[in-house]
Amino acid sequence: MLADDVPAIEFGRALWSETRQMADFEVYIDDDRYSVPSLYLITAQTDARARAVAEELLVSSDHHQGVELRRGGERIFGLGSYGPSGLGEPDHEESTCL
Repeated sequence: MLADDVPAIEFGRALWSETRQMADFEVYIDDDRYSVPSLYLITAQTDARARAVAEELLVSSDHHQGVELRRGGERIFGLGSYGPSGLGEPDHEESTCL
């Protein structure tokens, strides 16, 4: 490797690092086998990816009645029993996985 390549390599690493920021999310699952929600902690690059994971968790068991996704304690969306009215309605747009 030539010394002249070092700045370009470092710039590339910094750019990759900036575009690959991850965020932590909380996923609460309403499971009819338990009296309290199950908590899953996930890390994802975007809200959309975290939502997809939450939806996958919801459909992964017939016992799962609802799902709520939060980031830093702030609600992003809920489905099923955790929908806005508690009647199984999604928060925003329709679910893509259900």
